[in-house]
Amino acid sequence: MKGAVENCLAKKGKQIEFVYKKFYENHLNFSINCKYLSLR
Repeated sequence: MKGAVENCLAKKGKQIEFVYKKFYENHLNFSINCKYLSLR
């Protein structure tokens, strides 16, 4: 799962840094938010 998180971070960069920090301990929530941000 960490690989997926890093891949998402690479795509969005600084824009989702705050999301990464907020959901670091809950990878499922992070993945959902990352996908949501990618679709925005």
